[in-house]
Amino acid sequence: MKQILGTSYIDEKCLSEIQLADLQHGMVAAAAFWRSALVDPTYEQPRLRPHGRCIFAAMSVLDVLHATGRPDARVMKTGLDIRVVTDDPSIPMRVLTAGHPDTPFSPHSWNAHLVVRLGDILIDPSFAQTRRDWNDSPHYAAFLAGAPEGHTVILQGNLQMKSTTVYVQHDADRSTQVAYFQLARKVDVLTRGWQKNGEAKPIKRREIVNRAISIFNAQQNHNEEIAA
Repeated sequence: MKQILGTSYIDEKCLSEIQLADLQHGMVAAAAFWRSALVDPTYEQPRLRPHGRCIFAAMSVLDVLHATGRPDARVMKTGLDIRVVTDDPSIPMRVLTAGHPDTPFSPHSWNAHLVVRLGDILIDPSFAQTRRDWNDSPHYAAFLAGAPEGHTVILQGNLQMKSTTVYVQHDADRSTQVAYFQLARKVDVLTRGWQKNGEAKPIKRREIVNRAISIFNAQQNHNEEIAA
């Protein structure tokens, strides 16, 4: 079976007990969704895998969370910007953005990103769609929601967008920034009505969600048996 990777980009030592519980619940739900999707017949078709289906993935994980005792979980439409800078001056900064105001409208694509918010934890079930040869993006990821006061991300064209969640990591040879940002009004308007998108239809995800709920419950029961 293909290995599914999930990463929490959060320093757990800084979390409260409630935040830690939310993080664990959200990560187990996202993992259950991916494990369910992996064994579904649709996974044989690359276009139907969760990698590039943020609406499908986020709504599926939301369903799992609601069914496992977290009715407060909600989805959130957002922009996403990832950039990597290396110490090698010959390598340009790598940038990947969803939700840029200058992206031409296309009826075949959605210029935004959908994630799940559980308390103070942001769960990105389709983070795999950011995977490129210059990063090591996992299949799903978690971040602590929030950004420093006044923090913005400067998009191509010198457009400043307000960050709502930001994560920065400095490694020996590179620096990485992941920023979720507030969409510009025109982008917000053009990406409204996503609930009517075929990717959001419950019937499309019913089997995967039901199996994911079973996987989630089995994992929880296993953990309880170990704890006992």
